[in-house]
Parts: sequence; C-alpha cells; structure tokens
Amino acid sequence: LDFSPYEGAEVTFDLNRSPLELPLDLASRFGIVLNGGTLEHVFHVPNALGSITRLLRAGGSVIHIVPAHNSVDHGFYQINPTLLFDYYEAAGFDILEAASFCWDPNLPNSNESRISPVQPGSFGEGLLGALGPET
Repeated sequence: LDFSPYEGAEVTFDLNRSPLELPLDLASRFGIVLNGGTLEHVFHVPNALGSITRLLRAGGSVIHIVPAHNSVDHGFYQINPTLLFDYYEAAGFDILEAASFCWDPNLPNSNESRISPVQPGSFGEGLLGALGPET
C-alpha cells in the first residue's frame, strides 16, 4: 500500500484520508502490518494509525519503525514512543515488544548501534534525555 503506484504498490491509498475510506476488501485482512518509515511522512497521524489498525484482522500485529528524535529534516514528525504506547493501549491492543535503536554517525565506528528494550512508561513523565545524551 502506498500513496501512489510510482514504486509498484498494488494498492494506492492516502493515509491522510479517513480510515473509513479504506477499501472494504482491505479491512481486517492482514495478520501483520509493517510501517517501515511511513508514519512520520503522513500529515494526519490519527487517520494513518486508524487505517493501520483497520487493516489488521483479530489477533494481528503492527510493527512500526519510526524516528523518535534527533532526525531533523526527515518527514513531518519525530514519533514519540508514548504516542504509540498510548494509542494502542486506548485501542485495546497488547504491546508485545518495543525497542529503541540508537545510532551515532559521529562515533569512530559509525556502524556501532544499540538496540534496547523499551517498556510503556519507562521514560517517566516528561523525563528529558531519557534516551541518553548520545542520541
């Protein structure tokens, strides 16, 4: 699914549109939906999240790969993990797993990265710098 057929998408749909406009044959069809870096490029995030969850059949899973912060000039938004935790909790979903991926291109070996598990609420309330000074 993509905004246009430019890169070979079989289904075109603008995620800014209402989830109720999603073609009926796609609703509740998929066991897994991968958002591999789209959400931050969609202006109307609530509609996009609604469409993503509408695509899922009962018991389905969503995988989001989104920039959390320090991604200046990439998309419209830097997605806070709290947005996803709170959205899925309010929508009645279980959070199976969450992780943060930290990469610093300024390190001597720029291939170094860190993947850390993240639990809902682990950043505290308004805790600045929770992801660390290097991110």
